[in-house]
Amino acid sequence: MNTRRKFVGLLNKQKKSILKELGYIDNLLEIMQPKQKEITFPSGEELRDIGMVQAETHADEVHPKWSDLAYKFLEHYVGIKGMREGFLTEDIRFASIYIVPEPPSKRAWGGVVVRAVKNGIIHKVGYRNVTNEKAHCTPATLWNRTKFTFR
Repeated sequence: MNTRRKFVGLLNKQKKSILKELGYIDNLLEIMQPKQKEITFPSGEELRDIGMVQAETHADEVHPKWSDLAYKFLEHYVGIKGMREGFLTEDIRFASIYIVPEPPSKRAWGGVVVRAVKNGIIHKVGYRNVTNEKAHCTPATLWNRTKFTFR
């Protein structure tokens, strides 16, 4: 058995040397070891941002200027609720019932909150469990008004 392996190995070396002399070795190696195409997947942050934009855009299509109305409500809510205690995004959603039309997806509020963070109106202060029964007490970001926000 050991002799047979040596013989097969010797034959393979001879084949390779003959193919190399004829200029086929490079092509043979490419055929034997095809290159796998590189696949890139979006990061979690990119997928999050895409989802927020889609949800907010859809809400604006169903209820024109929904995101602007929701943002103005958030500014007002923060002026009343902020600094004494933190608040969750779901608190803003609950307070907005009958004032801001309900978006097709509650995720549309994520884009509104992110805009408020980027504009320096609110900032993250920690986490608190949500009260939404469907979310099973999952922790969510706890927000508070920025010190210099006067609304």
